[in-house]
Amino acid sequence: MAKNITASLADDLASVFPETKTLVINGRTIEIAPFKFKVLLKVLQHVNNLFTDLGYFDQYSILQTLLKGVSEHPEDLIGILKLSTGITDEAFYEEITSADGVDLIIATWEVNKDFFSQRLGTKLKNLFPSQEEAR
Repeated sequence: MAKNITASLADDLASVFPETKTLVINGRTIEIAPFKFKVLLKVLQHVNNLFTDLGYFDQYSILQTLLKGVSEHPEDLIGILKLSTGITDEAFYEEITSADGVDLIIATWEVNKDFFSQRLGTKLKNLFPSQEEAR
């Protein structure tokens, strides 16, 4: 039972104090925090642009789909990173290494993945159930 209480307390603390990631890129300390609501709305515009032209995809083709979306809409990925880091200067993104850019992408995903993969999906599924679930 103590284990369940500890896990519950950890979940409660995570929702009050969400995990952040700190990176140092080109001598600059960057903190990646979960998106606030208004920023999230802007992020969703970029996510929509990344996937608009791609049609349906499943779990087996998500990487291929994501790479295609990013290759066709790189400005939207940079837009998400700008919202994630608070750094809007284009020169910053032009000057960082590929490895640092990937680290930024991964940190942004890791900090916000629970929202996108669990909360948003579940809420949308409940709001718009499939025809089979609606019966």
